[in-house]
Amino acid sequence: MRRRIASAALILVLLLTAATPALAVECGKAKTAQDRALCANPPALAADAAMTKAYQARLAQLSAPAKNQLVLSQRAWLKSRTYECPDAAEKKLAQCLAKNSRERQFFLEGRPETGPGSGGMLVPISVETVGRKGYYAIDVTALKYAQPPSAGEKLFNAETGKLMKQIPAGENDAFGRNMIYSFILHMRMVYASPQLISANIESYQFAGGAHGNSAANNINIDVAKAKILQFADVFPDTATPELDAECLQQILKEKAKRLPNETIAGDTLKHLRASIDAGLIKLDSWSFSTAGAIVGYDAYDLGAYVEGTYSCTFSAAFLRPLVKPSFALP
Repeated sequence: MRRRIASAALILVLLLTAATPALAVECGKAKTAQDRALCANPPALAADAAMTKAYQARLAQLSAPAKNQLVLSQRAWLKSRTYECPDAAEKKLAQCLAKNSRERQFFLEGRPETGPGSGGMLVPISVETVGRKGYYAIDVTALKYAQPPSAGEKLFNAETGKLMKQIPAGENDAFGRNMIYSFILHMRMVYASPQLISANIESYQFAGGAHGNSAANNINIDVAKAKILQFADVFPDTATPELDAECLQQILKEKAKRLPNETIAGDTLKHLRASIDAGLIKLDSWSFSTAGAIVGYDAYDLGAYVEGTYSCTFSAAFLRPLVKPSFALP
């Protein structure tokens, strides 16, 4: 569920390319590996077609300036989908493309990816600025409620407002490097019901340093109480050891793939355990859905920057006996 934000170099290409509307795949003219994979997989092709239909429907609702923002956003997303689904075995590639298409469709339609919805109508937001030297290229997608009927949805809008305030001014040349800088922020409404809202936010900023910095966090709201949930609202203290043990096994397995020649033991293992626990007890690391939950760790959290990001996945069946009875697990 957690996606990597594309590199700064790629994003510059995305936003400097002339914007054109997205078109449905023409299988008779399919040339790229992505298009061929879509055309060979009916469910993936249907997902792409549904996403394109949602895009065209949303475009028809907007004023001219807003249309331009959405066109830029859609073109950036299409490039990003290609980046996130690299050439691979055809079936695996098609599955990745379909997953990304469904997520984009839900965003464009203002629907949660899982759950019945909280009652209010979600509206997609796109903020796009083409970059040039000394300025930011900006790619932001977020969601808000139109006339939110509940205090919980109003709280969600307030949290979205805080995120929008993070968007930097277009000009930025504090380092005097005359470069194109970038700011990316993507929100997904992973789950929504009258009891719980769980939204995932991934961001990336390159401001002229040695490299850009990415981050991921989540907004989890008790809709009825209009409250940002904390770990203690969801789990009793007795759940922590089981969560830690399961997450540690997943991380060790993944590290064995990424670092096959490294032995994790002694103080290194002790430090890893502590870092895993530090992430688990922050509920903004958690993203909930009907499938269960994912806990995301940023680069540096559990290893060197070059290792990338890590995550732990907990099924709903695993979580159900661990959460408090008062928490409405999806």
